Amino acid sequence: MDKSSKELQKVFTTLAFLIGLALIDELDSSEQNALGNWFMLIGQTLCTNGSLNFKNDFRILTGRSGGSFSGSSQNKSNTNKVDEDAQKYAKNLMTKVRNAIDKQINNL
Repeated sequence: MDKSSKELQKVFTTLAFLIGLALIDELDSSEQNALGNWFMLIGQTLCTNGSLNFKNDFRILTGRSGGSFSGSSQNKSNTNKVDEDAQKYAKNLMTKVRNAIDKQINNL
């Protein structure tokens, strides 16, 4: 895992923590519980769907046609392309999430 991937993981974790911390003061315990359960439902739905598509996405990114994850047949250029694609994907995902949240906030 390269340095930028580790930094991106820290940013996601910190952002989630800060959003949760910001919501604590504005909600009573029942509202916190309901919202927390709702976020967990969203997370479980995304994880379930993501796991169903992971194998195909992995094969597309690495150019593999088989189902095996073992071995080190990737060369350095393939690894760099995967890292670049992952960064582009993460940036695109965060933009979509931000836009969805902004849309919901504007609808309030």
